[in-house]
Amino acid sequence: MNIVEKKKYIFNCKKCGNVYSLILSNTEYTKSKYKKNCSLKCANSRIQTNEINKKRSNTLFNKAECIKEIRYCKECGTSFETRIKRNQIFCNHKCSSTYNSREYVKRTNLKKDEYEIYRKECKFKFNIYEYPNYFDLILIEKFGWYAAFNRGNNLNGISRDHKISVLYGWNNNIDASIISHPANCELIRHKKNQRKNRKCSITLDELKKEITKWISARVV
Repeated sequence: MNIVEKKKYIFNCKKCGNVYSLILSNTEYTKSKYKKNCSLKCANSRIQTNEINKKRSNTLFNKAECIKEIRYCKECGTSFETRIKRNQIFCNHKCSSTYNSREYVKRTNLKKDEYEIYRKECKFKFNIYEYPNYFDLILIEKFGWYAAFNRGNNLNGISRDHKISVLYGWNNNIDASIISHPANCELIRHKKNQRKNRKCSITLDELKKEITKWISARVV
């Protein structure tokens, strides 16, 4: 077995200049297969020469986004300085949070108001008894209409339910005239209606076909 001879070599760290020594073979030394720095810290740090710093400085100051301007906070009106390329419209995080929270409440309340208008437009406006061939009026004779505890106390009576729910119509931008159409109405026991909650019992395509039948039969 050949024994590789090694000897001690002295070097100067390329980063800090400190002297350090390594035990290397002749091949490792001639092919520069050894550490060029005295420590891991020096090896991982970059040499910040004046030339490098000058290039970096010129690059930064030549960029348009480094040019600043005076703006006024959208919340409090205070003037502040910011880069032209930035979309900053508030002087600090507190103003941003206050403004966005207030706008969120406005949008939420507006949406609630719009939904309430839509929900009222989706109410059934026809008389069930005018369509005896379409609705099972015997259910009403048998169970009566639903009435709350303080208005007759018939909690499991019959109520009119939307096959395609009002909420589904709202979320999917369905015209209120479709949701309020008699073809979208069914008579069910109130407790079953509560269990159904906001679910739909038919698809929108099925409802549109039902409406077409109503129009063809001149029921509406």
